[in-house]
Amino acid sequence: MRSESYEEGLKEAKSLVQVFKLVRRIVEERLGLRRAGVEIALATLPPSREALTDPASNYIILNQNIIHALTQLTENETELKSYLFRRLLEEYLKTLGITQEEATNITKQLIKQTFQQNHPIQKYTTTKITELYPEITLTPHHKTQQTKIHILTEETDNDTPKYIA
Repeated sequence: MRSESYEEGLKEAKSLVQVFKLVRRIVEERLGLRRAGVEIALATLPPSREALTDPASNYIILNQNIIHALTQLTENETELKSYLFRRLLEEYLKTLGITQEEATNITKQLIKQTFQQNHPIQKYTTTKITELYPEITLTPHHKTQQTKIHILTEETDNDTPKYIA
């Protein structure tokens, strides 16, 4: 897929799951790596934690407070989707067993190779989200005994057969 197609795909994505499908496609096409069954969940996490991923798990857990704050702080939908793409790309690489440091470097490399230099996604590879939007650190997070996790129900991996209905 050409770089323009990825930019167009990100622009046309209508949901978080569609952004994730684009992430999976770039990883498979550019790196030849794929992991079936990975799903996205949203949870209330401290502002210092953008996401949680355990390579032994099938979930990428994103901080719903940061996403909500970004819907208010970003200038447009492209910026929000760019942040989501960048964060999901790095987290997906970690589900493939790639270390944090390697995942960060590969993410920067793939984005640099795939998106134009002036695309909004580029700023998310060089600057921390809390530096771009300091207001995020002020976003309240609710400390409860049990964090509620919301699993997105839209199919994230409909290429993989489901054995349990």
